[in-house]
Order: sequence, then structure tokens, then C-alpha cells
Amino acid sequence: PSFAAMLPGAAARCQAILARFGASVPFYVCGHTHAAVDVPLASVPHARYLNCGAWVPSRTLVTLGGAPGRRPYARLERWDPESRLRSAA
Repeated sequence: PSFAAMLPGAAARCQAILARFGASVPFYVCGHTHAAVDVPLASVPHARYLNCGAWVPSRTLVTLGGAPGRRPYARLERWDPESRLRSAA
């Protein structure tokens, strides 16, 4: 399998290790595999693997955020240089 196909499994294994130590995280974000993806990690509720892919030519990016007392969020988005807006990828 390709490196890009193996990354979600690697993220799930990292999550399992971190969870054993009470340090799990909701998102694993990587880049430049030429495949923009947002994959739920089936073995871990609410955890996801996101990859922004390659900026050229797809112009995809991952946006992370959150507010105190609220669940953090992550979105895979596409940048439109003409409108200067982002939209769901």
C-alpha cells in the first residue's frame, strides 16, 4: 500500500498509545501526501486523521479551532483564489 493509505492506521496506533497514558488527542493532521482526506479513526470515538494533500493545484488546507468549554474542530477546506473564500473540500 502507499504511504498515504497507511497513515490513517498509523494515526490510530498513535492514538491507542496516547490513550493508554491519558493523553489522547482529537486530530492527527499531516500534509503533502497528494491526497486530501478526512478519515474518522474507527477505533477511537471522535478522533480523526486529516491530511491537507498538496497545495498545488488543489489548494486544500486543514483548519483547526475551538473555544473555551467547547469541543475543538477540524475541517478540510479548499481555497478559491478568485473569491478569496474557503469552502468544504
